Amino acid sequence: PPRVTAARRSCARAPVTQRSRVPPVCGQAPAPGATVSTMATAQVALTSAAGVVALLEEPAPALKAHALKQLNVLVDVHWSEVSACVTELEALYEDDEFEERELAALVASKVFYHLGELDDSLQYALCAGALFDINSSSEYVQTIVSKMIDTYIVERNAAEPKEIDPKLVAIVESMLERCMADGRTEHAIGLALEARRLDKLDEAVKRSADGAAALAYAVRVTHRLVSSKAFRLEALRKLVSLYEGVDEPDFIAVCEILMFLDDPAKVADILVGLIKAGGDKSLMAYQICFDLVDNQRQRFLLEVSGKLPKAKEEKKPEAAPLLRGDGAGEADGNGAEAADAAAPAEAAGEGDAMETDEAAEGGADSEAAEADDGQDLPVLVCTSSVARGVDFGRVGLVVQAEMAATAEDFLHRAGRTARAGAPGSVVSLHGAGDELIVGALRELLDAGLPVEAAFSRKRLLRKRFR
Repeated sequence: PPRVTAARRSCARAPVTQRSRVPPVCGQAPAPGATVSTMATAQVALTSAAGVVALLEEPAPALKAHALKQLNVLVDVHWSEVSACVTELEALYEDDEFEERELAALVASKVFYHLGELDDSLQYALCAGALFDINSSSEYVQTIVSKMIDTYIVERNAAEPKEIDPKLVAIVESMLERCMADGRTEHAIGLALEARRLDKLDEAVKRSADGAAALAYAVRVTHRLVSSKAFRLEALRKLVSLYEGVDEPDFIAVCEILMFLDDPAKVADILVGLIKAGGDKSLMAYQICFDLVDNQRQRFLLEVSGKLPKAKEEKKPEAAPLLRGDGAGEADGNGAEAADAAAPAEAAGEGDAMETDEAAEGGADSEAAEADDGQDLPVLVCTSSVARGVDFGRVGLVVQAEMAATAEDFLHRAGRTARAGAPGSVVSLHGAGDELIVGALRELLDAGLPVEAAFSRKRLLRKRFR
């Protein structure tokens, strides 16, 4: 028709830059003289990648390189078609004379990624070298980088050490450098600890804007994240050395770490240094001591105490003995394991009818009752604050000047004596208001039953017998 003829003539007169050959579709050659606009060509290219895949079979290296560049763009959409030529991609990478072999490895890595073969995808991503951009935000890159980090951590934590691919090491170190450069110190510390890279842990803490906060975070992560005891101790020693390089170290945290490291000598040195510094430093020394006591590690406390310098003893005038070895009453024995120290019998209040109960566990008499007349005995007058956690050694007699309010307090006080099979006695002073309690105790002792059966650990003794 005339209109079609005019359109063809107009197209023929168009500039060459606006005309292009139609690329082959599905391996078929275009008709001779066929033309199409640039926009139409783009639309055909997005429809299928078969024509580009066919170029990989051409003998010319330039055509293969051109095809790889196109496939690198199209593979995320047309990966199912590109997967048919994965063998050709592997062959191109293995060809040492092919200049674009790294590009072939990158395209192969993307194909394996879409096929779900992450191990193969990781290996070809490593072979791609600098073409694999770890800074890309694509899902492919993020997934493969995570896989690389996990693989590196597993190989670093293997029971039998083996050589790790230098390319994998380079990528993980690049990620660590990126975290430290971006100020993500916590990410760098966590990755360094998981990968057992103490050199990177040292670098991350030193490059941090807040060294104290970074060290505190590293200590927490070390206790929670590191499962290997040997590496945990090694990491804690590293953190102690890092704390020592800070202008104002957190000595409380340092002593806590040293307690886990079982290093009492260093704790003692820190305490001595803080006491000598005076002021707030001495208060910090007391706080450290309180924290150490709260951990209830008696052996460690004794070792720290043994490392401290001995205080100079001042001569004091001799005082009259508070209690003599002739004994002050009959004993009330029990088998408890914790209690209070002794108190003098004179502490009983006036006006109350005071008496003592007697019962010796296993028929053993106290060392105080067996002492010769005139022999002086050491006496410690104290409150219930030392009824637990303190072992005075050979305590032969415990005197309760006031009846305990709860069964738990009674047992802990009485348990200061008769420890570890040693003989001991307990003297409990009571008044008119304690008649019910005393009666219950006597019934149990006469029947050979344990003393704690008369008490309620949750209620006061007096409420028990109302």
